[in-house]
Amino acid sequence: MNSILDPALLDPALQALRTQLEAAAAAFAGDSAHLGALLRAMIEDVQRATAEPVEVFPVKHHSPASALHMLRRLRARAPKVIYMEGCEDLNASLAGLHHCRFPVALQAFAPEAPAFPADWTPLNVVLPLTEFSAEYQAIAYCLQNPGTKLVFVDRSVDHVFQWMPKGGPPPGEDSGEAEDGGEEPATEEAAGEGEGEGASTGNTGNLHGGAVGLQIGDMQPTFGDFLDVLLRNAKVRHYSEWWTQYVEGPTLACDYGTYRQVFFLIGSLLRRIGITEKDRVADCERERYMWTRIREHMKAHKIDPREAMYVCGAIHAVSPIPEFGSKGAAWTVPAKTNTQWFYGVVPSSYAAIERQFTLPAGEISIAQSMWDKGLQALELKPFKIEAEKKAEGEGKPTVRKKAAPAATAPVAPVEVPAAVSGGGCASS
Repeated sequence: MNSILDPALLDPALQALRTQLEAAAAAFAGDSAHLGALLRAMIEDVQRATAEPVEVFPVKHHSPASALHMLRRLRARAPKVIYMEGCEDLNASLAGLHHCRFPVALQAFAPEAPAFPADWTPLNVVLPLTEFSAEYQAIAYCLQNPGTKLVFVDRSVDHVFQWMPKGGPPPGEDSGEAEDGGEEPATEEAAGEGEGEGASTGNTGNLHGGAVGLQIGDMQPTFGDFLDVLLRNAKVRHYSEWWTQYVEGPTLACDYGTYRQVFFLIGSLLRRIGITEKDRVADCERERYMWTRIREHMKAHKIDPREAMYVCGAIHAVSPIPEFGSKGAAWTVPAKTNTQWFYGVVPSSYAAIERQFTLPAGEISIAQSMWDKGLQALELKPFKIEAEKKAEGEGKPTVRKKAAPAATAPVAPVEVPAAVSGGGCASS
């Protein structure tokens, strides 16, 4: 039986792409054997992801191109269920997104955790959301349209800490460790900037404190030599500049099929030579978890794979693991500890996101600008997370008869902290 990766079975577009890449390998390398093998493997990665019955939607965090294609895709034809990279228990925080002004962050918090090292507590995880991200557009759509179910499928926040090395500094400290993020900027000046509508002013760079930061669709290279060569040849100073010039801009208005192929190819390139072996192994663990949860949910709810979408980082979209896909190998999800977790929503800012994930100051504002221009050029109306409608009569003042003043001593007013009164999320 022929493999779906057999070159003879490639669709014409992928076959043409393979021919072009092999020609490029021959032109740029004296001995093109190794480079040609790499490029052929990348095409096979694209073919595997494209052939999967569950529609794999590759994204990059805070990418306006990803958000625009998600918006257009959902307006054209919505799936029955959207499986999303994101800690599965953070689903509990989504109800708190109503009445919030973005950006905000989903939060999981554990004040006590006997199963983990004592110097780790309290445990704190945040997942920032901006309106110009594919995940926000998908969440907003599902909250407005109950016919499409949203399910986070990544490892739980408990597993985030279970899978962290027990040596070294506590996770999330200002020493720079941030899940999926890397080190923080060395200076407050670099972290405290952030302009544009929606960006908080003032010193907001440390809003997330010592929380471990998570992002949906992280695609930051972690292999230094690869990054040096990439930036030097592209004549840019930072990976985000390369991404904006060579990926973000060109894919904003392309067709959906081209968008997927480009993101699959870049995910494959980074996965194969752009990240360290340690990160590659960690990615595989998360991908086993996500595909296992996807298959479990489809089986439990009798979901046809062709009616499902899987939103994940492009690196995860081209995973070579045996567990990949709706017919992948079985895997057993490890048990959680007995840690009690609390969930909610906390304020965020562009500066806080940039600080936590080592992004250049102003990058999030640039992404928002590209998003706004893309919406205008394509004449699209984005999905919004609307405030919940109040029941008839709810919120109206109750008219009561004025009671006679009681002859008691005056009571001093009690100041309610913002964290208790709900001040963490600004009303929209």
